[in-house]
Amino acid sequence: RQYILDRAPRKILPDWRAIQIGQYWLSHCPLLEVQSATDADGKTWWLLGYAFQADPAQPDPRASIAKASGLAGMMDVVFSWAGRWLLVSDSHLIGDAGGIMPAYYIADHNGAKLPAISSSLAILYECHQPPIASYDTLGWYMYEYFPPPTTRLKGVLKLLPDQVIDLRNGTIERVNRLHLDRYRDL
Repeated sequence: RQYILDRAPRKILPDWRAIQIGQYWLSHCPLLEVQSATDADGKTWWLLGYAFQADPAQPDPRASIAKASGLAGMMDVVFSWAGRWLLVSDSHLIGDAGGIMPAYYIADHNGAKLPAISSSLAILYECHQPPIASYDTLGWYMYEYFPPPTTRLKGVLKLLPDQVIDLRNGTIERVNRLHLDRYRDL
């Protein structure tokens, strides 16, 4: 259930599927659930993985996408979703609140801003060959641990739960997922 969002379609395995999303291609394993929905502005969003509505007063995720307008509206909609999912449009990539569906991105590779995003470091390495980081610098008593957002590949970072990627310019935006005002009267 892996994916890669890249500038060209990728056939990691012969049965992989590809969908063009703006300037990127979403290539994914056929076992990864991928659905599309259109927001109130007419923009198409692709939902990867499994999203579940945790608030019984709200509609299911695909129906709630239809009500959203702009990034702020979409962040308000996904606030109550649970599960392992990723939401992608031609302009933004939003991950689930726990970062369970990983999104590893190449920050800057040979002058190209944000050339690829994937759920797998191995797929990013196969497609772009970023250099491997030295274990000596972060190794501690034989542990090979890379604290997020860093990874074992130089220049490849993991999207944190409070971040959104702007696919138009490759910037990472911080978003507020904490809305205590919603629960004030509970």
